[in-house]
Amino acid sequence: MNTRVHDTSAAIYTQTTDVEIEVNGVLTYDRAVVKLPAAAAEWNRRLYRPPPIRRTAVATSEAAGRDWRYATQAPAGDWFQPTYNDSGWREGVGGFGADSTPGAAVRTQWNTADLWLRRTFELRSAAELVAPHWRVHHDEDAEVYLNGELVARFGTDTAKWRWGDLHTITFEHPLAIGPLALLLNIGPLPRAGDGFSVNNGGYDPSKPYKQTTNASERMIADLSDLDNSLSVTPEGESGQPGSKYWGDQAPLWNAGDYRPMRFSRDRLGPIDGTLVFRPR
Repeated sequence: MNTRVHDTSAAIYTQTTDVEIEVNGVLTYDRAVVKLPAAAAEWNRRLYRPPPIRRTAVATSEAAGRDWRYATQAPAGDWFQPTYNDSGWREGVGGFGADSTPGAAVRTQWNTADLWLRRTFELRSAAELVAPHWRVHHDEDAEVYLNGELVARFGTDTAKWRWGDLHTITFEHPLAIGPLALLLNIGPLPRAGDGFSVNNGGYDPSKPYKQTTNASERMIADLSDLDNSLSVTPEGESGQPGSKYWGDQAPLWNAGDYRPMRFSRDRLGPIDGTLVFRPR
């Protein structure tokens, strides 16, 4: 870490959860002890196993062409349902496109405005669909249906796609039920990275790509001058919706920025208010 002056030292502190992790459980900030569930040991073991193996459940037409039924005119009825009769559709081998289609392995010429495709396949076991991901090569809009359900929609201009549009984080309030979520939740905020990046942002592919892990505080402590330290939290100093300190640090945290963390009384600035605790 570079420092601005000589003879200074600094430390970087970051947390991954909002609690202190103890050997026998979790000790929360209100000092309440919460025992970990029995499944916690398995959660921990996953961190030290080899990375997941990616298997192909249904092959694409990248390396070898796959048979499809297709139509270039809008079909009548629910063409995406498994029981739909597509016997009148033409047959072709993927991929579909023109010689000028960038990055495509074209085996069936397609030069109309729209294209409808159907393919039937069987999985040997439902266990093959563990955290499934799509691999799709397309030009402009595309929708994917599986067993009659819309499971993916891709926008027109792929150059404008952003990971953060899918990969977001929302700090959910316990009372954020129904429309109250619009008032009480902080986010969603677009996020970079994933569970293996430096700025850890592990996600749940089934939700989809909702970030599930995050640093609850970032701190850079200058041990030669504590008043020169920096910190940021993902939400703010207040947990009370409506307070000006509720969620006020979220933009800083999301951008990777910090705010001054003063220690000396004469560097704190004006006091905004006083919180008094009176024992009963």
